[in-house]
Amino acid sequence: MNTLIVEDTPQYGSAMERALHQFGHQSRLALSAEAALEIIQQEKFDCALVDYLLPGIDGLDFVREIRRLGHETGIVMITGENRTSVDKQIEANLDVWATLYKTATPKTIDEKLRESCEFMKLSGGQRKRILLGLDREIAEARKLTKKH
Repeated sequence: MNTLIVEDTPQYGSAMERALHQFGHQSRLALSAEAALEIIQQEKFDCALVDYLLPGIDGLDFVREIRRLGHETGIVMITGENRTSVDKQIEANLDVWATLYKTATPKTIDEKLRESCEFMKLSGGQRKRILLGLDREIAEARKLTKKH
């Protein structure tokens, strides 16, 4: 699985690269959204782990831009902050599969990244209904939480 990591803390980003490699990910680290936008224009990624709080272009604006450019990369957002105020409607419109704290285990991050890839195979309408919690039976029927 080809994975883009967008993280401005080099130590955390490098640790994620190493950890995800153990789960079969071929990862590429970008230390800013601007760098990630350059990379994603040259390489196709199955999924991306994107920090919310980035200097310059923030995580959600990065996702907005890649969606505008037509990339259907599975997205998992990650944050060290309390994100209880995150607008789920905005995330749903951007097809963000999950938001995790940076304290999440590499195994959990791997699982959510894999789920995000499966999720992006669904139609846009199905994705939106799932993210807004309007059609949980579709998620169940599709078994998005496959064990790998």
